[in-house]
Amino acid sequence: MTSISDRAMPWANSLVPYQPGKPIAELQREQNIDKVVKLASNENPLGPSPLALAKLNKNFLETMHFYPDGSGYELKEALANYHGRDKNEFILGNGSDQIFGFVIKALVSSTDNIVVSEYGFAAYAIAAKSVGANIKIAKANGWGHDLDQMLKEIDGDTKVVFIANPNNPTGTWNTQAEFDRFMTNVPEDVLVVVDQAYFEYVKDEPDYPNAVEYISEHKNLMVTFTYSKAFGLAGLRIGYGVANANLISLFDRFRLPFNINQPAMQAAAAALEDVDHIKNSITINQQGKNQLYNAFTEIGLEYIPSMGNFVMVNIASDTGPIYEALQNKGIIVRPLKPYGIDTWLRISVGLKEQNSLLIKELSVLLGK
Repeated sequence: MTSISDRAMPWANSLVPYQPGKPIAELQREQNIDKVVKLASNENPLGPSPLALAKLNKNFLETMHFYPDGSGYELKEALANYHGRDKNEFILGNGSDQIFGFVIKALVSSTDNIVVSEYGFAAYAIAAKSVGANIKIAKANGWGHDLDQMLKEIDGDTKVVFIANPNNPTGTWNTQAEFDRFMTNVPEDVLVVVDQAYFEYVKDEPDYPNAVEYISEHKNLMVTFTYSKAFGLAGLRIGYGVANANLISLFDRFRLPFNINQPAMQAAAAALEDVDHIKNSITINQQGKNQLYNAFTEIGLEYIPSMGNFVMVNIASDTGPIYEALQNKGIIVRPLKPYGIDTWLRISVGLKEQNSLLIKELSVLLGK
């Protein structure tokens, strides 16, 4: 007898779902412990802006029984002011990964391919594989995107190129000169999606290319952002994309109504106004990275300098036992085996005392 699974798309049963960082509650259940330090998912250890929290507390009970504004009008207005763009150039997603899905559904079929970088964020390939597309992987330059090599991978079947700037999990980034050269040479009928999830941590670098500034000139460009990192709103699941209005109109046809809840949109709009909270978050993050860098240098561990809120570190042995041992101590980090780098961990930057605990326990486990 034929089953539903037998009638699925040929590629469906071979899909490997994205594995997120272990939730705090899950480790608490497993270990029967109360205190857990999660340094696995690149969340803001300071939490959200007080302005965002105030908006949530004020409006949540008042609006819970109504459908949200399906157009996201107020948040798009706030984002337009924040970026200096027109509100019709924005699309909202339940996290930026939902926007990757809109792009794939609109443009990519099982006979097409996308181009990604070696060590690039895994969600791009997962989205494309969900429609049976092929994945072309450009070899990295060290740990970062080689944009020239990504250009070489483009062929007549390429529909989308995904670039993370900065990249997760490596923390590397591409310069303005590299991005200028790439955009000058990429075919006009290939969409370039630049994922700027960690934009707030790198935007003040003088040679960093904010891809939003290229949208008016390049009609084949979309830039995505998330509220899950510097803005500290990961639990509300909200991200957005910026592109020319014609592209936004196309992708919006694949967005079901009410994909973003009303409290999330209200908190997100309020968070944009809290400049001090973002500045403080960036300062704490840089201090935390320096703390980790110094500790890793002292105990003799190789690491990759990062432009995000995380650091990739090489423990020079299989990460499985160390990952499990840290969990036994109530610390969650991220092993990078899915990226083919079995001896590396990605460690999110926490508060000073959280970083200190991680350093202490990791040093003991490694015999340093």
